[in-house]
Amino acid sequence: MKSYRYCLLALLVTLIFITASSNVFAQGKEFWVDSVYNKALCDEGTLQFYLDSLGYNIDVANDELGWDVFCGLDGVNTAKMVIEVAGSAVWATSGYYKAGDTSIFYQLFGPNNVPGDSVQFTFATFDSIGFYMKPNLPSEQNTWLTENDLNWDGYYHAWVFSTGVPHEYLICWEDLPYGGDEDYQDLVIRVTFANDPPELTLPDTSIILCSSNQVCFDIVAHDPNCEGDSVWLEMLSGEGTFAPDSGLSTVNATHCFTPSGSGLYEFVFRAEDILGEYTIDTAYVQVTTGSTPEVTINDTTVSLCEPSQVCLPVSITDPECDITSVTTNYGDYTGTIDTYDQIDRILQLGGTVTQIGGGDPGKTLYAASDFVPPVNSQSGVSVTLPNFVFADHVVYYGSFPSGTTPANSADHLLGPPTDITFTSPGPGGPDGGNGDGSVSFSPGNRCRIGFPQVITTCNGSNSDLVIFTNTDC
Repeated sequence: MKSYRYCLLALLVTLIFITASSNVFAQGKEFWVDSVYNKALCDEGTLQFYLDSLGYNIDVANDELGWDVFCGLDGVNTAKMVIEVAGSAVWATSGYYKAGDTSIFYQLFGPNNVPGDSVQFTFATFDSIGFYMKPNLPSEQNTWLTENDLNWDGYYHAWVFSTGVPHEYLICWEDLPYGGDEDYQDLVIRVTFANDPPELTLPDTSIILCSSNQVCFDIVAHDPNCEGDSVWLEMLSGEGTFAPDSGLSTVNATHCFTPSGSGLYEFVFRAEDILGEYTIDTAYVQVTTGSTPEVTINDTTVSLCEPSQVCLPVSITDPECDITSVTTNYGDYTGTIDTYDQIDRILQLGGTVTQIGGGDPGKTLYAASDFVPPVNSQSGVSVTLPNFVFADHVVYYGSFPSGTTPANSADHLLGPPTDITFTSPGPGGPDGGNGDGSVSFSPGNRCRIGFPQVITTCNGSNSDLVIFTNTDC
């Protein structure tokens, strides 16, 4: 029990001191409610009285959250002393600790602090924290924790309430063992946790269409804060119509549009949380449209005197020059695919091709015919190809005609190539980078190229090796 001396002390210090009496937990919750809601000893106000006087819309008998630890994010949090109403005020300290670990306590407030004082703190290295109070009474040295299981007397010494503001809570303390007078207004700390803006997950993708079909992609808006704010998702610009969506913590949405043709389509999305924090991000969708290849084969009647091979003429055309394979249900197709566009194939594999030099440096190419001349020793293309490894050195040169040497027959591929030339390969290439991914050699000659890592087949792609040649098809 707190003595009358503490009650007198409460009248002398500049803080607000309150005590009350009842052995609540031993006798039932109704006594705790009576202590914090209706009356207290020494003419102290109850917890309900103080929260009402401070303008909080909190019912202490019904709104307690039952929390014992708090999670947080990388950011600055703020703690403010709201009420300090106890005989222990002249000695008390309080702060936080890593949840489950009481080996180190991080002090936020001490004996010299008064209601209204605030302090900022971070705990980026902790997944979650608890809060503590040390009354530091001369007669007893206890440390009370929000994690009730870690309190030696097994009693709840802290009650937690939401202020109604997102990520803001009141932690209300009882300073005496075994529940004491259970008034929970001995020390009240308000903690405002940092608020991170929502996270947006958008695709950057390349899509091949045989006609102007609808294209769809997924968007995820997620609130990273522990309590999970409501999230509002909208599209600020882009093709198609997107209906704004909202949800608690996470919004999973799909956006569909019908492209008007080949090109790079840009979509800008915005996600906002309940506090007005927002994130804007952009998705890029590369669309390559084309027509379905046309196959012409005539009905034919063949009479055979004995089993022998039958060959049928087949005509295959494709306006986009991007036929990659031909299959048949009977026999074998032995024709050639003369209309293959290697730049389009790079796009099909998820890569990009950008012009170097020539008449339009920096132009994004979608077909070989897009390259703007002239073609010379300073022109070429820059190729990116995800999940593919570029050759970066020559392992072996074959035999060479008289007067021809590796130096003028093949580039040394010094370091990772940054570009591919159309004419004369050489160290540095037309963009002056670390290497040129080109190798030139005369008909009938050969070289062996090397890679910076072990190359294995069956890597998930339908192409294990891509050779980029100086031809249109």
